Amino acid sequence: GDLALVDWAKKEAVDRPTEIVLVREEPSENQIDPISEEIIEEGPFFYISDDERYTIACIIAGEAYNSGMDLKTAVAQTIYIAMKIEGCRLNGVISRYDGYRDRSVIDDHVWQECQEAIAQIFDRGEMAVNEPIEFFYAPQYCASVWHESLKYVTTIGGCRFFTRK
Repeated sequence: GDLALVDWAKKEAVDRPTEIVLVREEPSENQIDPISEEIIEEGPFFYISDDERYTIACIIAGEAYNSGMDLKTAVAQTIYIAMKIEGCRLNGVISRYDGYRDRSVIDDHVWQECQEAIAQIFDRGEMAVNEPIEFFYAPQYCASVWHESLKYVTTIGGCRFFTRK
């Protein structure tokens, strides 16, 4: 009898997690509240691995090295949008980008700007442009009839940005 009841109670404890109820007394006016509210950190807006973060920074540096944060952030957004639209990780869209610089040739301040652009887009979800920019090119270096056949969105840092029609 009693042993069967103990076994049943143990099984119930394993099968159903224990509910914890916190009772909080209101502090008096002169008392400091000893219970602090727990701060729950949310995850990133769009998870990328450390390897992807490194490669994206190298792509941003290659595409927008001497340009300002606006262009770096827009390039990061095109990578994010491409990954979302294609439904794949970075390796599924990396062939779209010609520019790539190895970390060993990137100045520290440029590397920090690339990291901030990634944090803005992938970690915080703060987009550079309100359109789903997915493609860009720099007309000062080449002409692209294909890019120009897409829906033009904006020009940032000399680069023209487009979305699908």
